[in-house]
Amino acid sequence: MVLAGADLKIPQIASELKSNFDVGANTVISPSLKTFTLFVSKAKRHFLEERIDESFLHFVIALDLIFGEKDSATKSIVSRVSIVTYKKFGKDFQAQKTEIDKIYDARSKYVHKGISPAKSLNEQVEKICEEVLFCLLRINKKLNENTESKWWVKNLDFLVSAIEAGRELEDTEFEKMGIWVPK
Repeated sequence: MVLAGADLKIPQIASELKSNFDVGANTVISPSLKTFTLFVSKAKRHFLEERIDESFLHFVIALDLIFGEKDSATKSIVSRVSIVTYKKFGKDFQAQKTEIDKIYDARSKYVHKGISPAKSLNEQVEKICEEVLFCLLRINKKLNENTESKWWVKNLDFLVSAIEAGRELEDTEFEKMGIWVPK
């Protein structure tokens, strides 16, 4: 851990969290966001310790924890991750699904066959997790206020279904779910 300049970095980060995500010192962080950040931080520690395979796996586990449900298929998780990230990465929804599919194929090959994922996939999944983190920060208050389990995931599934049915959606539909839209 590098603490040099912490006196400048920490106040700057706190200011950015407040201005960009309305997250302050007294903000209650949702359990989903806490769990996600725990696994992302483990992934980053593994990466810094040059354990790239473990880093990759922890990034993917973080996505599974947020987007998965009991008995949900990888296909559902891929669609949910794609709906949250495709606009930010400037791709159409199907192209983003193809990219996320590659990540999950690599995870499967690592877990079931011991084949290490390409380092480029680790970098890609890290960027995806970063955008998911920003999405969760944008929607944190709603995650805390909503008592219905997995309401956010159900709404993501609605957006996925609408896009796959060829329906045009307004940016506000995405913004309500914390998803970044270009301005």
